[in-house]
Amino acid sequence: MTTKVFSVAESASASDIADMLETHRIKRLPVTRDGKLVGIVSRADLVRALVKRAGKARKPGDSRVIEEAFLQRMRRQAW
Repeated sequence: MTTKVFSVAESASASDIADMLETHRIKRLPVTRDGKLVGIVSRADLVRALVKRAGKARKPGDSRVIEEAFLQRMRRQAW
């Protein structure tokens, strides 16, 4: 465990969250509103969101197309 706690506001973008996770080498971030905890976001949450977004423009059930779209988006990220 760490003594330094990092958190994000609920208005943080997925890109900002991904940057924090990568920069600080952590897997989860508390999400706050007005200084109070309102949730937790994890790396897995970001991956699920990317896969879901990639899948909206694809034929349902075409996992290879979704996987390739996901990988292409991941390769474009600065992280």
